[in-house]
Amino acid sequence: AQLLNKEKVMILFLQETHMDKTENRALLSHPAWPTKWQFQSKGTKKSRGVGILFKNDLDIQVKEIVIDTQERFIMVKCLIWGQNIP
Repeated sequence: AQLLNKEKVMILFLQETHMDKTENRALLSHPAWPTKWQFQSKGTKKSRGVGILFKNDLDIQVKEIVIDTQERFIMVKCLIWGQNIP
């Protein structure tokens, strides 16, 4: 979280997370890097799992979320600071 704050990261993309529900909750509720929106696919301990975290102070309006059936990717259509992000 310190590196994310130091580098002023607003959106964090994760791949091959291999996390269960408990680990997901711990990541998403980290007090040093609070998030407004989080999207993640579950995957398993042995494979898959992706995520996108949007920092609390990012002005974002989510329009659509698509997670593939094999939980290998996430697509988010949104507005960021009023700009359309297709």
